[in-house]
Amino acid sequence: MVTIMTSWAKHQVINVICIVAFVTLCLFLVYIWKQYSPNRNDAKLKELRALSSETPAYPDFREVAMHFSSRAMDAGVYRSYYSLSGYEEVKRFYLNILSKRGWKLTSEESSQSFLGESRDSKKIAFRKNDLQIIVEYVGGIAPNEGRWNYSVSFIWRNNSGPTER
Repeated sequence: MVTIMTSWAKHQVINVICIVAFVTLCLFLVYIWKQYSPNRNDAKLKELRALSSETPAYPDFREVAMHFSSRAMDAGVYRSYYSLSGYEEVKRFYLNILSKRGWKLTSEESSQSFLGESRDSKKIAFRKNDLQIIVEYVGGIAPNEGRWNYSVSFIWRNNSGPTER
């Protein structure tokens, strides 16, 4: 039996082929972009993972989550903790530890609302070369499984664009 494709069906096949080709081209370009960035082969992510392991957590922090990301222009290791300790104690701990290791305090922020709720939110950021460590506190969180009230983020951002190999 011979099946003849209608004009509409031919256009649909061509549209699907074009979409697949476009998505493939985009994925290829993202891959190439990363290969020419300082984060090729996840070099910056590996550096951040090592930094995350070498940087002590506050003594009573209980880790509840960790995740990471790695792209051409940025990478990060994000650790979430729960602690009953006050923010000022945790802040002093990280100021002491990180300043001894050559990190510079670059900002300190505080706000009283979090996603429409009345919560105490505080953040301090440190920088060393092209890396950043951010310690964040969100108050008013009850201790539940998987809930966090502190996070420590280890971040790299490329501000110059892809480089030559």
